[in-house]
Amino acid sequence: MDNYISELADICGLPFEEVTKSFKVLWCGNGGLYVSNFKKIIDYSPNRVVLKTYNNTLEILGVNLIISQINKGEIVISGSVASVGLGVINEKTK
Repeated sequence: MDNYISELADICGLPFEEVTKSFKVLWCGNGGLYVSNFKKIIDYSPNRVVLKTYNNTLEILGVNLIISQINKGEIVISGSVASVGLGVINEKTK
């Protein structure tokens, strides 16, 4: 099924993540983290960033975390990232 959706996304010229409502996380070389296709920032501090995706929450833990770039649905978090965790959206974060 993913193969069919991937081909359809290619034909329409849309990113696969947009069509499937999934997100992408890329760990950059010097401690940065790139996240695409998130909906909103739930929590932000120098030690913790929580993002809402379509079906989950994404928790980034570390030291001296800053949002160095943000666009619609894309964010770059710089600093010393220690861990990235995935959780299920609860009623409070919907």
